[in-house]
Amino acid sequence: MKLFSPDSTHWYQRDGVPLHSVTSAKGEPRPTTLRDARKLGLLPSVTNVLGVIAKPELTAWLQEQAVMAALTLPRIAGETEDAFAKRVVADSQTTRDGAADFGTAFHHGAERVAKTLEVDSQHPAAAWLVHYRDWYQANAFVLRWTEKVLVHPEGCYAGTADLLIEHPVHGLTLVDLKTMKFPTARGDARPTDGRPAARGDARPTDGRPAARGDARPTDGRPAARGDARPTNGRPAARGDSRPTNGRPAARGDSRPTNPK
Repeated sequence: MKLFSPDSTHWYQRDGVPLHSVTSAKGEPRPTTLRDARKLGLLPSVTNVLGVIAKPELTAWLQEQAVMAALTLPRIAGETEDAFAKRVVADSQTTRDGAADFGTAFHHGAERVAKTLEVDSQHPAAAWLVHYRDWYQANAFVLRWTEKVLVHPEGCYAGTADLLIEHPVHGLTLVDLKTMKFPTARGDARPTDGRPAARGDARPTDGRPAARGDARPTDGRPAARGDARPTNGRPAARGDSRPTNGRPAARGDSRPTNPK
């Protein structure tokens, strides 16, 4: 029983023309294979080349998705083990495929932004593209090109680059756009502007990160365990007691809230 198939790969002709699919014997398009590439003298994409590198974190995540799908997917009456296994694989790849589709859509939208500064309000990544447009206008002093196929001069590989711009600080800059999902980790705070806080760090609604190992709530309540913080936001000294007037007590000395 074969459950997994290799992901489709990208291949290019030596003049830079993409050839990601070929015509099968039945006259239907199918993904280009390594055998096709050898026969036609195609060049692998950069992604193909980097695919030989082990990605332990990604592999572990894919395994987790498969396990969770097997545990949560309901069985169908009379379903064979083979059929259920195939449904588990398909279900486990839903998140990955959805992320890939979103990335492709974002790249198409980013190309339009680079050429026209327009964002389609109905685009699935419209909210992200609006922020990208803000970045682009602030950093792309001159657009050289966008979504261009580049071929190695010695014919080793090829690929499509996202963006080449003249940056006001860094000069000629090649930009590689990536989309990622940033889930809120346990113990993290997410500000109201939608940006994820740093791992293990609380961020108030004004977007400023708190100091490392120090939580900064917006209402002035003490956050760090074992550390008292008055309403003026200054941390108390370690092992000290601080009254509500904000002045620290002397070490080993107890000070009431109404010192005289």
